Amino acid sequence: SAAIGVGGMHLTGMLPPGTAVNGLIKWFLGDLLGIVAVAPTLLLFTIRHATRHTRPRDPHYGSEPEKLVWNIALVVSFLLMAWGGAAGSPYALGLSALPLAVSVWSALRFEPIRTAIAVLLTTLMVGTLVGRGLSGFQPPTRALDSAILLSYLCAMAILPMILALTVHERRLAARRLLKQARTDALTGLPNRSAFEHDVRKLLDDAAEPPL
Repeated sequence: SAAIGVGGMHLTGMLPPGTAVNGLIKWFLGDLLGIVAVAPTLLLFTIRHATRHTRPRDPHYGSEPEKLVWNIALVVSFLLMAWGGAAGSPYALGLSALPLAVSVWSALRFEPIRTAIAVLLTTLMVGTLVGRGLSGFQPPTRALDSAILLSYLCAMAILPMILALTVHERRLAARRLLKQARTDALTGLPNRSAFEHDVRKLLDDAAEPPL
C-alpha cells in the first residue's frame, strides 16, 4: 500500500521532487503502526464478542479493584506525559515509559484485550502530542525524525502485546492441563482429584455450614 500510495502521488505531481523515498518510509511505518497498534484491538474485540458465552472466567486474572487502580494509573501516566511536555523539558518524551510500564502491568495481570486497548491509547496519545506539537512537544520536521518517532511507537506497541499474548498462552496451557488432571478420560466426568479440590474449597469457605 505504501508503494501504491507514494507511486500514485508521484505520478499525479502531489509529491515534491526527491521525497519519494522519505514518503515511502513514512507511509510504510505508518501502516505498520496501524497493524501493531490498531489491528490487535479490533481482532481481540471480535474474538471476545464471538466467545462471550463459552469463555470460562480465569480466576488468576486481576481482580476488579486492581482493574480500577490500573485504569487510574493509565490516566495519570497520560497526564504526567502531557505535563512534562507542557513544562518545556527536552526529555519529556521519556515520560512515555510511564504508560508503557502500565501496559506491561496489564500484560502480566489482565486479559490481552486490556493490553491492546492500553497500547492503542498510548500510541494515539504519544503520536498526537508529538506529531501535532501539542503540550510543548516539538513536532518532527525531517523525514528521519518522523521515521524515528514511528519506529519508536511501533516498538512501544509490539513489546507489551507480545508479552500479553505469551502470558495468555501460558494461562490457556495451564487451564488445559488442570482440566485434564481433574477429568476422567473415559467418561469426561470429574475424577477423584476434582472431588477433593471441591471438598477442600467447601471446607475452607467460612460461609458454608461445617462438614
